[in-house]
Amino acid sequence: MSLLYLFLFLSLPFYREPIKSIAPKIETDLVWVYFTDKGFTTNEEYNQTLKAFAPRLSPDALARRVKHNGIPADFNDLPVCQKYLDEIQALGGNLRTVSNWLNAASFRIPTSLIPEINSLPYVYDIKPVAVHKTEVAQEPFKINQSIRKSPMRPETIEETKEDTTAYRRLYGPSLEQVAMLGVPPVYFKGYTGSKVKVGFLDTGLKRKCRDTVIEALKHLDSTVISEYDFLAGDDFFITQQPNFSFPSIINNLTNLPRIKEPVISLSQTASDTIFLFYTADNFYGLETIPRRALYSTYSTDGGRNWSPPIILTPAPLGYACRYPSAVSKVNPVYAVSKEHGTYVVWQSSPLPDEKVGNIYFSYFRNLVWQNPIFLNVGKSPNLFQKGNSLYLVFIDSDNKIYFRCATIFPDSIRWEETVLVGEILENAIRPQVVIDSLNEIEVFTTGLKSGRIYHYHSDVGTFFKPRPNPVETLASNAQVYITGNTIHLLYKDYFHPPFVKIAYKRSTDGGETWSSTVSVTPDLLTIGSFSFIADDKQYVAYESYGSIYLAQSADGINWTNTPIDTQEFLYCPMFVKSRDNLSLVWFRRGDDNTDYEPEEDNIIQADHGTHMVSIVAGYKTGEIVGVAPGVDLIIAKTELHRTKFGGQGRGWAYEFTLEEDMWIAGLEWAEKKGAQIISSSLGYRSWYGDSSLDGKTAPISIAANLAAQRGLIIVSAMGNRGQDSIDYPWPKPYIVAPGDADGIITAGGVTKYRAPWRQSGTGPTIDGRMKPELVAMSDTVVVVKPDAISDIEGSAGTSDATALIAGCCALILEAHPDWTASQVKQALFATAFDPKPGPDTIINGTEINIFGYGIPNVDSVLKLYPPERPSYTQDRLLDPYPNPFILNPNNKIYFPFFLAHPTKVGKITIYTLSGERISEILLAPILRPGRYGIDDNREELERFGAVWDGKNKSGQTVGSGLYFVVLRTGYNTDVKKFAVVR
Repeated sequence: MSLLYLFLFLSLPFYREPIKSIAPKIETDLVWVYFTDKGFTTNEEYNQTLKAFAPRLSPDALARRVKHNGIPADFNDLPVCQKYLDEIQALGGNLRTVSNWLNAASFRIPTSLIPEINSLPYVYDIKPVAVHKTEVAQEPFKINQSIRKSPMRPETIEETKEDTTAYRRLYGPSLEQVAMLGVPPVYFKGYTGSKVKVGFLDTGLKRKCRDTVIEALKHLDSTVISEYDFLAGDDFFITQQPNFSFPSIINNLTNLPRIKEPVISLSQTASDTIFLFYTADNFYGLETIPRRALYSTYSTDGGRNWSPPIILTPAPLGYACRYPSAVSKVNPVYAVSKEHGTYVVWQSSPLPDEKVGNIYFSYFRNLVWQNPIFLNVGKSPNLFQKGNSLYLVFIDSDNKIYFRCATIFPDSIRWEETVLVGEILENAIRPQVVIDSLNEIEVFTTGLKSGRIYHYHSDVGTFFKPRPNPVETLASNAQVYITGNTIHLLYKDYFHPPFVKIAYKRSTDGGETWSSTVSVTPDLLTIGSFSFIADDKQYVAYESYGSIYLAQSADGINWTNTPIDTQEFLYCPMFVKSRDNLSLVWFRRGDDNTDYEPEEDNIIQADHGTHMVSIVAGYKTGEIVGVAPGVDLIIAKTELHRTKFGGQGRGWAYEFTLEEDMWIAGLEWAEKKGAQIISSSLGYRSWYGDSSLDGKTAPISIAANLAAQRGLIIVSAMGNRGQDSIDYPWPKPYIVAPGDADGIITAGGVTKYRAPWRQSGTGPTIDGRMKPELVAMSDTVVVVKPDAISDIEGSAGTSDATALIAGCCALILEAHPDWTASQVKQALFATAFDPKPGPDTIINGTEINIFGYGIPNVDSVLKLYPPERPSYTQDRLLDPYPNPFILNPNNKIYFPFFLAHPTKVGKITIYTLSGERISEILLAPILRPGRYGIDDNREELERFGAVWDGKNKSGQTVGSGLYFVVLRTGYNTDVKKFAVVR
């Protein structure tokens, strides 16, 4: 068992010793960086950190975790140490996603920097981010080998013998795929997966075709309880003084591709023209590799309206743009005519393997972009403007800080020679320059190893001398601002790791002396980017746990902190100052719409995800009825199928190293949202040879196992051989991550005749574990056709088997709501057709697993383990509550009910015993099958209208006595009696 596996699957110890000889040879610039610890190493520090940690778990997730493990959170849930993330970004890593469970983060890092980052004391390991392996179904590879014939089901369980006419009438062509699993008799007893939460990690969910809802998916309006598009473009938000309430989206700044490092150009002279610069992915022509390009947008009314973004850097200027820094200048002489200059510098690396990039400069004269020019070889540029002068500082490669000055002329910019500011004995990060009230130059930088903030001073910019260091240790992300003769210094303080806070100091004598340190924020476990501005007060905006907060102070000593926006995935707050307004801007990564969006998706983007959801939750009588159409759905859009453009309108196959880290982010999100089952039909093999598919190596497999440890049932596909059939002819062992993970159900494929589907992956894993555990139909599976309002089509693949088995798990959890994930799995294994599995065949001395435990059968499970919840065969009312109904102004009576079919028109009517109609309530349309209002879920019944306040049609309170409540649907009528007490 590897050290990585031991650490990730146990809470103790809290530190893993890195084994470093030489840096790993990695050919991609997208990597996972694993850390040795989370900022602490002792049990006392762990308990202190865990006490301060507040996991953002839904009530369902909290209940599941406590039921499964007895505790709501453990070491793996704690945030990755913020200091480690800050420092790798400062060295040149472009942060993509963070996985607390893995204690790792994915970065875009120039390959030349990998040895340096690998040598950091807190870096445990570096691995490439895997790409999705395109799976193309091909004709079976023909070999002459004996395979075990149709296995028998356990003789101890009697087959359900019913007239299948009703089954065929309901399921239509989809009957075969569900009948194989014993689903129809269970459905006809009233088990539909109701109230079970199933998460899908896939390409999204298309619910409409030509603006009309797809008929088999109409009921999903009440089914999808949470969704998030991890691939969607980012959106900017803005809020304004006086209290920064009511954030709103900026219309022209939506659906922007993976924003990083946004900066606002601030002018020392009040102006209504403001520029926003940021870096983001950009596609060039027919290429399928994105480049990090520099973009800009502007506002001429103080931030209320913004122009559409434009790209500033064409492909020849570099592979990846980083660290933009911008300033603005308004010439008072031309203020009436809006004469305006905005100047920007940025770093650009021509190739991914270059360690030191090039620094470019350009500017807007009024609103016209000028041609960029090359300034220097270097990185981390920072720009400051005062009067008609520009001041630039940057780092060469590691520890030398340089300075340049430029003069702004009416028609040009003239740059002076480069001057060495200073050289420190460690890596320098994020230098900054400001000009004080005496026009003296102050340069600051931070030491990577020590966390010391260094200060250099110059009168004229030709010679710099050190000044006293304002901070000696454990600082990060230092930012310097100047107002009048006051230098404001803010930084992240890591004096009590793993806790971090924003600290503040100031100087009024050019940095000769500094005030005492003041805490702007309380100690937190994570703080991302932050910004500062001095206006009527001093303000600091910062991100923490993916939300935006504001600290403010009238004197710089006493600070109050308030939340501004507590949505998820919010980043990079920035202040926007105009003549008469102060605003706050930030962006949100992704959005909560997983449907097909024409402005950002290829037309077939959501097809695969829609297929999988329809297998579980689709419903159209006589065509397709899913395994568990009553489930709650949690949809994570993590897999980009094809680019929007190219390929004669069908886009190009998307093979960026993007989706593995998105999958892990989606998994952690879905778990927090309360998912009980995860259906994942994606497979990853690139970078992972057979020897790595051991459940302990691939990050995606480790994450799947950690999710299983939190009580989730993870169902993952074995994978389809497709083009790999040449190297992996069936039934040679073949598997894709995360199907190799321990603790999950890996789904293999069979045909409708229960014979092996020869495109399916087979086991065992490289370390000898049986895979798959279960198999289901993977050939000619009926699914919803996403580009038709009313139609079905066929699908083939172990993806289909995955969704079918996930639906079976949902039916069992509905019948046994108190069961753990382990109990569900064991019941499925015990009642599948091969309860004592072993190798299915031997080829050239290699044992092959084809069926695992075999085909699951839900009917058999519920016969062997009778349901805890009652069964129903028709639409009906359940017992009203509270009964008796005691009337007072705050009381209501609730009418729980069961639906056997999606219901377009449902009605509840209240009668007296004599038959007088008192009140009539129309239920919300198109309710899915399932149980409503059980377990005292009053909020749900309020949402659908199955509630009464005790008043008649005239609005008068009724008298005491017995009453009838009648439920009418298009399928059945049912009656219950209740008492009213005044």
